[in-house]
Amino acid sequence: MPPHNTEMPPYTQEVGLNANLEHVETELVMVTGYTNPEKLAHTPKGESGSGVYAFKLETRSGKITPEGIENVEPNPAFLVKHPKLDLVYGTAECIDGPGDILTFALDHSAPARMKLVGREAAGGRSTCYINIAKDCEKVTVVNYWDAKVCVLPLDEAGAVQPVWHTSIHP
Repeated sequence: MPPHNTEMPPYTQEVGLNANLEHVETELVMVTGYTNPEKLAHTPKGESGSGVYAFKLETRSGKITPEGIENVEPNPAFLVKHPKLDLVYGTAECIDGPGDILTFALDHSAPARMKLVGREAAGGRSTCYINIAKDCEKVTVVNYWDAKVCVLPLDEAGAVQPVWHTSIHP
């Protein structure tokens, strides 16, 4: 049996030195914040957020530092990183209109670290979950409000294409 690979993929790892000239490894952490709770199928506690937040996590110390915010409406929810490209896909939850799949490009040199570069209709309302197929050629989304599961193809550059298949589950 081959040894377990403990190396982080290059898109999540940065290496640098802290003030004491020690080796520092960091990872990008992205967190969503609901922007408009009135458009949700549930009522979260707390205050509204501004969209998607980027943080730098120092893996050895646990220190987390804010890197930037990408203001996105309405209600960004679930995020998933493309396994081969510097893209992150997210969902936008709302019950009063169609949900969206959001595509963010990661920029490891920019302060905000991400930029919204695509938005595609998810085929239903209150889009709350997204998954990338193992072949990296499509995404599957769950639309909570109207019980639809939709499949959307990805092009070679990772851009989400219009809904390819919809299944309704009562």
